Amino acid sequence: MNRNNHHSKHDHSPTAIQTNHHWLWASVVFGIGLSACTGAGSQSAATATQASPLVSKSASAARLAAVAHSDAAVTVHTVRSTAFVRPESARWDADNQVWYVSNMGEFLDEAPVPGWISRIDANGHMLEERWIDGLGSPKGMAIFDGILYAADGKGVVAIDISAAAIIETIAVEGATFLNDITAGPDALYVSDSLGQAIYRIEPGQQPQLLAHDPDFSTPNGLVVRDNRVVVASFGPFPTEAGAMQTLAPMATVTIGDGARTPLGALTGKFDGIERDGADYLVTDFRGLFMRVDAQGRPQATIDLRSNHGLQSAADHGFDPISRTVMVPDLLGNRVVYFRLPPKRN
Repeated sequence: MNRNNHHSKHDHSPTAIQTNHHWLWASVVFGIGLSACTGAGSQSAATATQASPLVSKSASAARLAAVAHSDAAVTVHTVRSTAFVRPESARWDADNQVWYVSNMGEFLDEAPVPGWISRIDANGHMLEERWIDGLGSPKGMAIFDGILYAADGKGVVAIDISAAAIIETIAVEGATFLNDITAGPDALYVSDSLGQAIYRIEPGQQPQLLAHDPDFSTPNGLVVRDNRVVVASFGPFPTEAGAMQTLAPMATVTIGDGARTPLGALTGKFDGIERDGADYLVTDFRGLFMRVDAQGRPQATIDLRSNHGLQSAADHGFDPISRTVMVPDLLGNRVVYFRLPPKRN
């Protein structure tokens, strides 16, 4: 394991950054794909569940008609800040009662803007716009033994939360585009979207390849359940026309042998995934938030794009106690949050 020590990058000054589009996830291409996939209109009313275009053709009309329940009506709030630049992931810290939001920054030809992590209180108020600064392009985050880990390029950055300081960077040999990261009981798991792989990281040990399979179709969101890693895939990145119409499935990976098993027939441009009891809460980058049962069947869909004006729905975070969901809108430089109804028995 290659480890590089860093000094703390702790900047309290508010900063508004003009955006540009010269980077891998080109916003122009995203915009074209999103317009073709969903309506661009916005409504102020709470969303109504609709049949989702993400469900594969094998899903019955009866099942689509049955997905509505009380998750479909929410009041969406916006975190008031001009500091967000490509916000990609939100993570709830139950011990400190705060949210962390990773900002990918800008990959400009002449003056790249490094990424950072913002800190937000439990009521959605910005505490520090650049709580941790000087990162590369941070994406998914996970907390393990009091340390915040962030997937950042080809490595994972470890941040001492109490000191607000970067303490090491863990190089993941062979990785190309680390995206989401999740914590299990004794290890971290990180997706390599372009490498079609999942890695296992035990702090203090060399990262290990858990699974590599082209059928992952760009693995993105991860969450651990029992002895499996649940994988929500994105499909092709939108670097060419038509990529946003090519959807990807969900799957599980056995932690012991790395065996991949499809999970249901649902497909989409999946980004984040969190557990809510036996169910999964899943974001689709095209602006959808979904409840999916343990068998991978859709139960409810909230259309954040059409009904709340989001341009995208990236890697969300979830506080299961207050039942608050925080969703970064990567393309809109915006972060929203809403509260789900009490969990059903």
